[in-house]
Amino acid sequence: MRRLVALLILLSLAAGPAHAGFFRVRQENGVWWLIDGDGKRFFSTGVNVISIGGDPAKQDPANPEYCGLCLFKNHDAWWKSTSGRLRKWGFNTVGGWSDEGVLAKHDMPYMISLHLGGYVGAPWVDVGSKSSLDIIRPLVEPLAKYRDDPLLIGYFIDNELGWYEDSVFSYWVALDYSDPGKAKLWEMMNEAYHGDLKAFNADFKVLPKPTSFNSLKKKMAAIEINPGRRPLVVYTFLEWLAGEYYRILTAEVRRVDPNHMIMGDRYASYYSQAVVRAAGKYLDVVSVNFNTYAQSGWISPSFFETIYRLTGKPIMITEFYAAAMENRSGNLNRSGPFLVVQTQKQRAEGGGGMAEQMARLPYCVGYHWFQWSDEPPKGRGDGEDFNMGLVDLKDRPYEELTAAFTRVNKNISRLRKEGPAQAGLVSVDGAWEVPAASSSITVDGQMDDWSCRDSWVPGVAAKAPWLPFSDFYITWEPEGLLVGAVYHEYFAGAWDGSMLSDRQRLVLTISSGKGIPLQIAMVGIAEREGPEPKDPKKDDRHLKKLFPYEGKEYPIPPLLSGIWGAQWERSLNRTIEVFIPASAFGRQRLARGDQLSLGASLVMRGDAKEAFWPASQVGNKPSSGRLASLRLGGRPGK
Repeated sequence: MRRLVALLILLSLAAGPAHAGFFRVRQENGVWWLIDGDGKRFFSTGVNVISIGGDPAKQDPANPEYCGLCLFKNHDAWWKSTSGRLRKWGFNTVGGWSDEGVLAKHDMPYMISLHLGGYVGAPWVDVGSKSSLDIIRPLVEPLAKYRDDPLLIGYFIDNELGWYEDSVFSYWVALDYSDPGKAKLWEMMNEAYHGDLKAFNADFKVLPKPTSFNSLKKKMAAIEINPGRRPLVVYTFLEWLAGEYYRILTAEVRRVDPNHMIMGDRYASYYSQAVVRAAGKYLDVVSVNFNTYAQSGWISPSFFETIYRLTGKPIMITEFYAAAMENRSGNLNRSGPFLVVQTQKQRAEGGGGMAEQMARLPYCVGYHWFQWSDEPPKGRGDGEDFNMGLVDLKDRPYEELTAAFTRVNKNISRLRKEGPAQAGLVSVDGAWEVPAASSSITVDGQMDDWSCRDSWVPGVAAKAPWLPFSDFYITWEPEGLLVGAVYHEYFAGAWDGSMLSDRQRLVLTISSGKGIPLQIAMVGIAEREGPEPKDPKKDDRHLKKLFPYEGKEYPIPPLLSGIWGAQWERSLNRTIEVFIPASAFGRQRLARGDQLSLGASLVMRGDAKEAFWPASQVGNKPSSGRLASLRLGGRPGK
């Protein structure tokens, strides 16, 4: 009996708080909700960095910042105005990095943002070491004051850590065996390769050259993955490392405050599937910051669905953004990868569109807009200079944006009940109906001019053990078929190198129904290579066209044209656009009613990761190789 009781206690700690009187999560009829202390359903509509702003005596006229005390006589007056507007617009949560003075008002649910791993250098250090815990524990002890607060929803333990698979692995494997993390990694490598140095050398190149498997215990000067190889031990180790991070830090927080939820480390518009899989074992809610690539505010279905499938835990979107060149604060929106549109009307459409889609996701329990006010026009401390605010630097609301949020925030219950709206290609009589482009599309690697909601391809699968990490899009114009892809991936430049076998490859198989299908594999050269240009505005090094891939590099043929978009330009979202002329299908022009066939596959990291459409089933695993039947339709809504 004692063992059973101990087991139940451990399980309850791992699952997080379920105490009446505090926020928790619950799934009802397939839909996840936050549940408040009174047992009522709650969907968190929050705003980050709700702050009274800078000191009036320290305002820089050349680079002013938001200053509530420049406009209101005291903090109480500012908060009365601010909280009243937030509630009017349907916001109900004080998001991360908001003023202590705001939290002290204690009249709205709130979040606490911590930087526990970040302060000690995670994931590049052992967070369980004595030196790390000596730093972490003094940061955790003050949380005791929140232990009995029913308005606290939960804690974010970090923000946007660098869970970059290749880089993290290469750092840890190069350490000496005396480091516990390296010792664990060597054990994993020894098991994976059965102590066979020849097998290990097929995957890796190490300097200095190892003389035996045991010599891999020594400190390494350098290590690279061989071209075309992507050994699973990289991901096995990362999952273990992330598991230790989550296990130790959640235990430290729950030691001081067992009543409130732990809500992750806010992934940076990118995540490693190995890390997310580990997170699901310890977190109550998985948090992620999200940056869209579409001016319409379309969000990536695969990005969120895969997190949920990996963890089984609800998700909170803890930052999302849109900025406009038309703004009252003088923001030039230059120093970051965020969505930028031209007008406030477009910004409202994008922000409101993102919020509505997030509210409809059955596994989403909240979204938090970044942020309350615009950033300084010449940049904050790190140079970021965006029109992020619900209000400008003079505290004046952006009416179109706040109206868009009000419409969504006030209809959360209805949107949750309705669920995701119909989107993407529809299968009719065994053929996928492909919409005509709603406007002319420029193949520039950005996909800003696509109607992503209408052209999205449902049912993308991935090669085991991965889940989908990419979305495909298809539309058409009379001149030809257009294929787009968006995926979420990070490459360490040194490992991506110049080897085509390591580059991401888009494989298209096309057929007009006559003759043998044509298959062309293309490789993207997307990294910023070559010397820095004198004029950054003329930096077009990422606009390198696609190349056919046949083991060598060839000029692009006239058959296809395309662009592989830049990593930095879209944060860690990568975009691809390809135009297939009508002549490739044996036609002078495409027309409504035409029937074509297409298969698409995105391959990366050697052949280790693959996303494809359509998928067939081989045993219990999805498999590529089929073609989908397409029927060209009209413009959306016509």
